[in-house]
Amino acid sequence: MPIGKSINSEQKQELLEKAITSAKKIFTNNEKLLSAVVQQKPLLNLLPHSIIVTNKRVIRFTPRIFSETFEDFLWKDIRDVHLNEKLFGCEIKLEFENDTIIVDKLPKNQAKELYTIAQEREEEWVEKKRLRRMEEERASSGASEITIGAMNENSSTRTKLAELRNLLEDGLITQDEYHKKKDLLLKKF
Repeated sequence: MPIGKSINSEQKQELLEKAITSAKKIFTNNEKLLSAVVQQKPLLNLLPHSIIVTNKRVIRFTPRIFSETFEDFLWKDIRDVHLNEKLFGCEIKLEFENDTIIVDKLPKNQAKELYTIAQEREEEWVEKKRLRRMEEERASSGASEITIGAMNENSSTRTKLAELRNLLEDGLITQDEYHKKKDLLLKKF
């Protein structure tokens, strides 16, 4: 086994539970925890930083002596994700449109799990943005009919409405676009 391979590879459960409990206080409706990782400094691990990943956002949790700080980063703003494995744990870097999160000395296994989830979300949002750009270009070209997502004549009205709702929740269409398309679907029904 190479030197350093097992150093800081597993997360200490008590640190993880404390960070998750604090973060769950600010979860919104239908927000689900996907992963969490807490910094583990080799000598004195006072006030470790954490990254909590949900289905809606990334939360950077910073405990203070008499308070806690939460910073939210939406998945739609993700630009790039990096993982750097070092001797005393991993460093993860999450780049968003207006800010960057860098946290080091993370347990290797949990950092890799978080990296995988973040990479999947990044790929998902790249595709959503590409589809949105195509729809906007099609709309600006004067096309009279815009097809949203995978909607076709064989899809049930319920399926179309659910997909339309997901597009709205993901921020890919505006409230106005949602209502217009919903009204059109319900008229056809």
